[in-house]
Amino acid sequence: MSNQEITTGEIVEELKNEDAAEPTEVVEEVVEEAAEEAAEEVVEVAEECCDEPCDDCEVKNVTPADEAREELKKYMNAFGNDVGAEWFLNGVTWEDCQNRQLEQLKNEAESLRSELAELKEQNADLTGRVEAAVKASGEVSPVSNSGDEPETATNS
Repeated sequence: MSNQEITTGEIVEELKNEDAAEPTEVVEEVVEEAAEEAAEEVVEVAEECCDEPCDDCEVKNVTPADEAREELKKYMNAFGNDVGAEWFLNGVTWEDCQNRQLEQLKNEAESLRSELAELKEQNADLTGRVEAAVKASGEVSPVSNSGDEPETATNS
């Protein structure tokens, strides 16, 4: 990476400030800028490497700009535009990205399970209150157990 690293968020914010017409244009510009930056880095590293392959080379696999662009798109499609671009630019491996996303999804699923349990408790409480109020009033219940016919205070 160059001495002046730019985060994806900074690029997106800069592009938003330039009054980009559509979010798609912002994403396309971010992809293009990130691909160009990756391509420049590949060229810099390749220039530092010797002309003939050897065991002492610092860079073993130099990818062309088109491959870097495709890899960036792969990350963005799999992990979202912002996160995928950030992880790609920070050199996070594909496997590490998958592990990070899996952990995030597990946490989100657990949070949703907890929220669902709370909502079920609230629903049961409210249903009980409605049924008690209907029973006390002698009116037809708006809450039906079977869906066939509404309950009344006299037939329950």
